[in-house]
Amino acid sequence: MIVRVENLGYRYPRGGNRSSAARVVAAPALDGVNFAVQAPQLVALLGPNGSGKSTLFRVLTTMIASQSGRAEICGRDLRQDPVGVRREIGVVFQEGSLDRKLTVRENLSCAGKLYGLSGATLAERIELSAQKLGLSSRLDDFAQTLSGGLRRRAEIARALLHRPRVLLLDEPSSGLDPLARRELWRYLRSLHRDDEVAVLASTHFLDEAEQCDRSLILHEGRLVTEGVPTQLREELGGEVVEIVTGHAEELGALLAPRAGFHVAVVEDVVRVECPHGPSLISSISSSHSDWIREIRMHRPSLADVYFHATGVIFRP
Repeated sequence: MIVRVENLGYRYPRGGNRSSAARVVAAPALDGVNFAVQAPQLVALLGPNGSGKSTLFRVLTTMIASQSGRAEICGRDLRQDPVGVRREIGVVFQEGSLDRKLTVRENLSCAGKLYGLSGATLAERIELSAQKLGLSSRLDDFAQTLSGGLRRRAEIARALLHRPRVLLLDEPSSGLDPLARRELWRYLRSLHRDDEVAVLASTHFLDEAEQCDRSLILHEGRLVTEGVPTQLREELGGEVVEIVTGHAEELGALLAPRAGFHVAVVEDVVRVECPHGPSLISSISSSHSDWIREIRMHRPSLADVYFHATGVIFRP
């Protein structure tokens, strides 16, 4: 087992300037999270801001200790053996952490020495990590001259120097342009495939989660659903139909009893997950055309999976 998380819980105290009694009240950040990673997969921790992704990242990287439940990485308990866990993980933070006044090689060399590497072994690891991330020709460039995408790849190369079995990344493509994002995820896919490194990356980008072997979808500190993205989408049925109408409640009540339909009303929109969208559109257009302002139809996405699980529209 590479990663095992069981009933993980964490609460942040509220109100630093309030009375001691008020500070006792805590807001849940993680609330009974359970999942396991059994193989070197590429796994997305997907959710909007406030869903618990960053807290889970901090727990898994031993930055904070969970307050309930337990977690293991490569058989090592995070609370009992945090030092051992750190030997098994590579970490890339959301905020850039390269020293921009040093070259890429110097940044990697400093990190490698912290891992206990030196001499020919360190030099070899630097060259190999740079090669894996497409940075061989940029090793002697100053970090401040690199684009955002190249700096992020240099941070990943640094995190791989000690050959971790698990790579943890917190919003790795935050602030990158679309091309740099695509390049970054291409390298992440090759790492887990070619080097058998388990990659867990938190993200609020739906298209990134779609590329992963598994998506763990978080909402308000809970893991609301997880699985292979294609399977999660297929479980919703054939199409999602959205009907804009001034009679949303009435139309929703009319459609709800139909077999195979999942119906939700969001303001003036009736949202229907159904086996065959065109048939529904034809039927509603014939029977209630005077109620309809607009009809939209699309294949299910991970945003629809999130809505189905939470009843809340996905807003990054």
